[in-house]
Amino acid sequence: MKMGDGGFRPAWNVRLSTDTGSRFIAGVDVDDRGNDHGRIDPMIDQVAG
Repeated sequence: MKMGDGGFRPAWNVRLSTDTGSRFIAGVDVDDRGNDHGRIDPMIDQVAG
């Protein structure tokens, strides 16, 4: 993944969907994309499905 200093290194983005009342983790997504653009729909599908 491209870093802020212009170099490339192994890195991952981790997203968690939680229930704010119980603090239960309802969904998890891990990938190597450089940004979160377009990643909300898969998280919603995990929680709704």
